[in-house]
Amino acid sequence: MAINTRKIVNEQGTIDFEIDFYDETDTAVIPTSIDWTLTDDQGTIINARHAVSVAVPAATIHVTLGGSDTAVLSSTDSLVRLLYLRWVYNSSLGAGKEGHEEIKFLVKDLKHLA
Repeated sequence: MAINTRKIVNEQGTIDFEIDFYDETDTAVIPTSIDWTLTDDQGTIINARHAVSVAVPAATIHVTLGGSDTAVLSSTDSLVRLLYLRWVYNSSLGAGKEGHEEIKFLVKDLKHLA
């Protein structure tokens, strides 16, 4: 299930997500690897943002999306975006555990933007 945010970004605008990582006991972890994918609500990958690797994993990261990520190309484009995250971490239950999450947000279609 996706986390529904109240974040709305204007078409071709910039939006930033601050993301913290936790293990199965809700203890903060520094993942050994992190990647993310951006899609619409139909699963179409946006702006070739598929399995984007985070170069330096940390307990808290920022994913910043810009104009090409929030573009509305036609009147039939979905205004829903999903930021899917996958991380690998070690915990008291073992090494190489995976976490997964989706963050759902909206793009505001600016009618006068060509």
